[in-house]
Amino acid sequence: MARTPVEGIQNDIRDLLRTYSKGLSIEEISTNLSISRTTTAKYLNAMEQTGQIESRPYGPAKVYTLAERVPINNLLSLLPHPILMLDDSFVVKLVNESFLEFFQLSAEDLIGRDIRYSPLGEYVSEARLDLLNQAMNGEPQFLEEDITRPDAVTHFYIRIIPTLFEQGSRGIIIILEDITELKNTLTNMEELVKERTTELEKVNKKLGEENTRYKRVREELELSKHQYEQLVENSTDLILKFSSVGELIFSNSLAAKVLGIDSPEKKYFLKGVCIPDTPDMQDFADSLIDSLLTTPNLIKKREIEYSVESQPIWISWTFKVIAPHERSSPEILCIGTDTTDRVQSERKLKESEHGLSEVINHLPDPTFVIDTDRRVILWNKAMEEMTGVRSEHVIGKERSLFTPSIFGYSRPILADFVFDPDNIEIKSYFQNMTKEDGVLTAETKGIGKDGKEVVFWVKASPLMDVEGNTIGAIQSMRDITSIRTLENALIKSEELVRNILNASKDLIVVLSAERQYIFVNKAYEMFFSCDGKELKGNHISENPLPGDQEFWRVTLDSVMRTRLGNRVELSFSYQSRDIWLDCYLIPFFRESSGEMQILLDFRDITRLKGKETTLWDDEITLQEIGRQVSRIIPQITKNSIIQVPFIAIILIALYGNFL
Repeated sequence: MARTPVEGIQNDIRDLLRTYSKGLSIEEISTNLSISRTTTAKYLNAMEQTGQIESRPYGPAKVYTLAERVPINNLLSLLPHPILMLDDSFVVKLVNESFLEFFQLSAEDLIGRDIRYSPLGEYVSEARLDLLNQAMNGEPQFLEEDITRPDAVTHFYIRIIPTLFEQGSRGIIIILEDITELKNTLTNMEELVKERTTELEKVNKKLGEENTRYKRVREELELSKHQYEQLVENSTDLILKFSSVGELIFSNSLAAKVLGIDSPEKKYFLKGVCIPDTPDMQDFADSLIDSLLTTPNLIKKREIEYSVESQPIWISWTFKVIAPHERSSPEILCIGTDTTDRVQSERKLKESEHGLSEVINHLPDPTFVIDTDRRVILWNKAMEEMTGVRSEHVIGKERSLFTPSIFGYSRPILADFVFDPDNIEIKSYFQNMTKEDGVLTAETKGIGKDGKEVVFWVKASPLMDVEGNTIGAIQSMRDITSIRTLENALIKSEELVRNILNASKDLIVVLSAERQYIFVNKAYEMFFSCDGKELKGNHISENPLPGDQEFWRVTLDSVMRTRLGNRVELSFSYQSRDIWLDCYLIPFFRESSGEMQILLDFRDITRLKGKETTLWDDEITLQEIGRQVSRIIPQITKNSIIQVPFIAIILIALYGNFL
């Protein structure tokens, strides 16, 4: 079979991966395409380097899937300005909703069509086509133009930006910024100035013709001037006017206060007042006046940072030339709007987002955040270490694409329950689920770093905006396999120790520091005809120990105070019999909590006191119990167990929190 061209093989690989959305290994791709494994690996490596496909580790192998990226349509739809993207043949590639809404078109009317022969063809004049060609050659174009529709005329500030597509071909992006309101405002101000100027001319003419009306006209003139000054002075914008050489002619009080114009005798200039005399503003300042004077109707915009009383402020400036009248020279009008609050709010928002990202990134537990569309927006270092998947490979992608790296297959996560709390299917994947103050906790099984099954403790909670709306969810995970394994081992060990203690013929009691029964063995129950379950939790004042109670109070106080063991003998009458007991009292401490408990081991020595030779009927059984304990605690030999009192063996067994 003849070898296909490189592009053909890459297309075959893409078509194959598109069929198997969960991905394929090198071996599977090689088998499906009937090409060698080495050739397959070479093409896969090349396609991965160019971003066409992605890989993720799966045990010792790699699984390849098609690369998924956030569609640029989604980004363009978020922008308020109409945006159009053309390729080097002037064919429309992308267009956002704002553009379609403004021209009342659908995407099918434009996508894939040459703009010159589309419904927008009437707007593509020779001059505009020349600008598109210049931008296509790498020269960005910026201009203001009016676009006329049947119902209105809209003024736009147009940016034509050259760009490169992923395949390397050239294209341009056209961004339309609606400045109709601003232009209308400027036009109205110009008209207002013209109207006032016309009035003054008429008044001057009438003064020459009608001396008798001089006083009245002068009063009207003063009133008109006062109104104009009030209009400018009370404006919330900074308003300044400069001559054609850049010398300050007028500034309202707000501009004078903000920009430090405080000396009537001093000359002020555009460069140094509106535009700071700094190196980064040098080129803009040098070209501003020339471009305004040489290009009619040109409007320049710039947001500039200043320092006022050691505090930073930002002002958005609009620069425009006022057309000259008769023999007067052109003047430059500067209108500034304080945008400090907006800029600072944007910065604080970015700092807050960055701070949240840093905090989550440094959490020791694997943690990630998804938005309401179930797409990953944060993926911390611990998640990278646990799954082997880097954050740049999952950010912006749907959560179902990365769940196999955690669980071995695609399945719901606990964070899904935040958005769909009534979904029974999601709940079926988790155990021990609880919810407190909106925070969910549960346990589930997954895959560890070594590919073995582990138990995860999972915590998920919603993310809220300032209005209390859910905008996402955060989930953290912790491998508790060792804890659960230890708990199971402790349960089994506890069962064994209890069986050993119950097999002993010694009468064994365990008391808490508060003198409450924790455990009594079967021998004690049979000897005193009591039930250990009923005794548990009761105080010795309610169910007394054998013998004198004052004796026990003093003896137990001594053990609690000194934390040293003791050995005592006691005698008492029980069921018309005189009983002698030898008792070991040994304090021990629970490893988990440090709580002190006391073990009492009673041995019946009544026969010894009666001079009988047999001390106990089942001494051999006691030795057998010692051998069982020695299997639990390897560091204690069989001989040492036989040599020490049985109570010491029990103490060591209890030290591991088996009771």
